[in-house]
Formats: sequence, structure tokens, C-alpha cells
Amino acid sequence: EPYLGLRYPASDIPAQARALYLRNRLRIIPDAHYVPVPLLPGPGAGSEPLDLSDAVLRSVSPVHLEYLANMGVRASMSVSVVREGRLWGLVACHHRTPRRLPAAERAAALLLAGVLAARVGDVEAREDRRAEEPARDAFLDLLARVDRAPSVADALLADPAGLLRVAGAGGALVAVEGRREGVGEVPAPADLDVLLGWLAEVEEPVVVTERLTEIAPVPGARETASGLLAVSLRPADPGWVCWFRPEVVRQVDWAGDPHKAAEPGDEGGRLSPRRSFALWRETVRGRARPWRAAEVDLAWEVRWALSAAATRHAQARAEAALRARNAELAALTAALERSNRDLATFAAAVSHDLRAPLRAITSFAEVLRRRLHGAGDPSVEEALASIDASAGRMRQMIDGLLEWSAIGREEPAARVADPGAVLDEVLGDLAPLLEEAGARVERGALPDRVAMGPVELRRLLQNLVENAVRYRSDAPVRIRVGAEAVPGAWDLWVADTGIGIPEGSRERVFEIFRRAAPGRDGGIGLGLAVCRRIVERNGGRIRAEAAPGGGALIRFSVPRA
Repeated sequence: EPYLGLRYPASDIPAQARALYLRNRLRIIPDAHYVPVPLLPGPGAGSEPLDLSDAVLRSVSPVHLEYLANMGVRASMSVSVVREGRLWGLVACHHRTPRRLPAAERAAALLLAGVLAARVGDVEAREDRRAEEPARDAFLDLLARVDRAPSVADALLADPAGLLRVAGAGGALVAVEGRREGVGEVPAPADLDVLLGWLAEVEEPVVVTERLTEIAPVPGARETASGLLAVSLRPADPGWVCWFRPEVVRQVDWAGDPHKAAEPGDEGGRLSPRRSFALWRETVRGRARPWRAAEVDLAWEVRWALSAAATRHAQARAEAALRARNAELAALTAALERSNRDLATFAAAVSHDLRAPLRAITSFAEVLRRRLHGAGDPSVEEALASIDASAGRMRQMIDGLLEWSAIGREEPAARVADPGAVLDEVLGDLAPLLEEAGARVERGALPDRVAMGPVELRRLLQNLVENAVRYRSDAPVRIRVGAEAVPGAWDLWVADTGIGIPEGSRERVFEIFRRAAPGRDGGIGLGLAVCRRIVERNGGRIRAEAAPGGGALIRFSVPRA
């Protein structure tokens, strides 16, 4: 009975077997009727069994041997096709009689599997490019419209065909800025109500599925929306932009009933693999054409662009309302501040756009300095020096905004850090600055672990140590770092012998663009604001005190790990 064209359920190869296929890319069974020989430890050997995962002669599961017997197979060889570190597929070779393959033939099979994996990658990349080109062109047209249109919804709906091409979809739903309009083939209004309610409970900003009706309570949407690619504009706007793909009814030919992956054994108790591999035809419904990785990546770009535009439009609306309604000044100011906090997400993009003209200004100033060298006009030199100083402060501002917007985005899932190790890294990075200032750093006992990401803790300690040097007094620079245990948390602190912080300013210095010493050079008022944002994001509290003997003491709480 031929196996060509038949599919096999995923349960035929359990997870532990998949891991072995990835580790040992060739498995050969010369005779499925072999009698396994135990491998016993020699005299004096340890009690741990020998790991035979990489051995060619490693025995296989009795269930797999029974599986082969049910298929009528006496010999088999499986060669793994590995692409980008994952098991993409198998080349499974079967024989009706025992068959042994020499090492040269096995090596040739591995080589061919590697060539196949590379060829698969080339084909997939070419297909991705072919599918991506029209979608990318439609996306660029959408970006141009977003810049000109009065609203995000207007930009999306101005070219319905282009909106569908962005995701290669048969229908789309624009539900942003209080509007809701469909394009192409979309589910009924009642199903759309249910879908948007379901999306409102989803925490992910991008939702991708080719079997929507299996995961969302919209069975009536099967024909038009079995496939869903949805992007959220939060926090700029609570709405969604959704693309739909219709159901593709298809027939799948299985090698046996896939719903009977195992059957009770003859003696009861242990399950045995299914016995029949005869053609079993199934009609699959409720599935759409899957979304390609390139299409999903483009959807993320659409989300970033639309969220930025929605934030800009929200900012513009807030400013217009502020000018029109002086009586509501306080409420509108609060809304503007919330909008500005949303804009922090896009600080990196804005900062990137500012760097180019800043480099041009600095370069032109240098050109002028060289051309006017020796002219003897002190006012020109003073003007050029002022340009350099202003450009330097602007670069500081850009770096500070980038730091502000990056808080929390670099952390791994496990948010645990070793304060001592993090402090060692900070002091190593700041060694030239500390040496130049003649600073002495003393450290007390620090906890081994705290519940804060190492990147955030590093940024926090680095800002505080830099401030201790920047705002130094005439006294020798002495920096102390320590910790105290408090209920459920640790109080970490950094004390210095600098100019200190006046009592009336100890709360305001943590506000953005508020400087501890406005008359001094070097600061832009972002360092302590960044520190407070990090600490409060981790459920703690930061405060400034007067250090014993003069100077400032910054104390912040960190949850125990």
C-alpha cells in the first residue's frame, strides 16, 4: 500500500522524540525485529546510566517498533531536515525487509538533507519576497496618506484595495477613533461586535490566527473570517485594525484515522499505536490560508506607524481643545500630559530624526571654524563655541529621551538581579570618570538577589553614581553604597559628599527636566526622573535625604526576589 501523499498526525512523534531528532539527525533501524541488548556498567563504574542519545546503535521505543510492525516495515531510516535551529521535517525511508546501510550511504543521506534544508530556505525566502513586494508598496502608500490625512481612519479607508493588499486579505475592519467601517468581505455586524469584545480582552497587541472560529466565539464568521490578523493601536487609541481571510475548504488524506493515534493493547493496560494506516480522508473546515512571517512582521510595522499617527492626532486634538476652551484648562492639560507619556514610546524614532540635522549643524560649524581660522575675530569664535555647546546639550537631551523611552523594554522575563555584580559593572564602566574626580567608593553589605531586572538596576545605579560625581563640592568625593532590610523589600541607598539637595527641592528633583543644581553644567534634569520611573515601575519608592556629614543620600526600595 503506497504512503505517497498521505499525512500523519503530530502525535505520531512525541515531544521527546522530536528533541532527539533535532539532536541526532540520523536514526537507523536495520531490523525492527531486533532483540535489544542491555548495556551494563563495568566493575566500579557509577550507577548513572550511560546517555546513548548520540549513539547510532541506540535502541528505540518499543511503541515505535510496534508502530513500524503495524505498517509492515522491517527497516527504517529517518533523516532530520533542520532549518534555523528547528526541526522542519523528516525524510523517512522504509524497507519491507531488513536492510543495513554502510556509513558512506548514511553520510550521503545527511548531506542531501542539509542541501534540502538550504533549498527549502531559498524557496521560502523567495516566496516571502514575492508576497511581500505588493504588500510593502501598499504599506508605503498608507504611510504617505497617514501623514496627509486628518485622521488615521481617513487614511486607512481612503484606498480600500490598498488596505487589503497590505495583508493580502479578502476583507478588513477599521475600528479606530470611534469609527467602525468594513472593507471587502467581512463578518456580520453581530459577529463583529463579539469579535471586538473578545479582542478587548486580549493582552497581545497583534493577534494572528488562521482558525479564528476555534479560539473566538464567532462561529458565524467562518466563511469570511477563518483567518484573522489584527493590530491594536493601544495606548494611543483603544481601537483595532483587522484583516480577514476566508475559509479554505480542503480535503486531507491521512494514513489511518488521525483521531485514533493509540488503541488499547491486546492485554489491556498499555496503549498501542494504531493498527490501520489505510487511507482516511477528512474534510477540513474553518481554516484559512496561513499568514506568512513577512506579513506578520509588516503588521507590526503598520501598528507602530498607526499608533504614532494616532498619538500625533490625539496631541493635535488636545492642543486645539486647549486653545478653544480656556475654562477647561486644567482637565485638558492633564489629557495632554497623558498623551505626552504615550509619546515616550516613540521617543526613539523622534530622537533618530533629530540626530541628522544636529550632525549637520556641528559639521557646518567645524567647516566655518576651519575657514575662519586665524581671522582674529573673537566674536566668531565665541559664536562657534556656543553652537558646539548647544549641540552637545541637544545630544544629551536626545540620549536622555532615548533612555527614558527604553525603560523596561530590554528586560528578560526573569526579573532578578545581583546588586553586587551590577555595581561592579557600573564602577568598571565609570572608572575613568571616578579616577578623574579622585572619587573613593565604599560599599556596604548588599543582598544577593532583588526582584528587579539587571538592565534597570544598572541604569539606576549608574545615574546615581554619575550624579554623585557631577554635583560634587570642594570636599573630596566619597561615594557610599549600601542596603538595609525592610519588610518584604530591600532599601538600597547611594550617599555622597557633594553639594546636597535643599530640603524644599527633594521631591521636585525627581520630576522630568528638574535639575538638582540649575546653575551647574552637565545635567539636563532627566537622570533622577529616569530613576523614579524605574523604581515605581518595579513597585518601589525613591526619596532624597540629607547624607550624614553633608551631601545627598538617595534611597530606593526594591522588592525581595
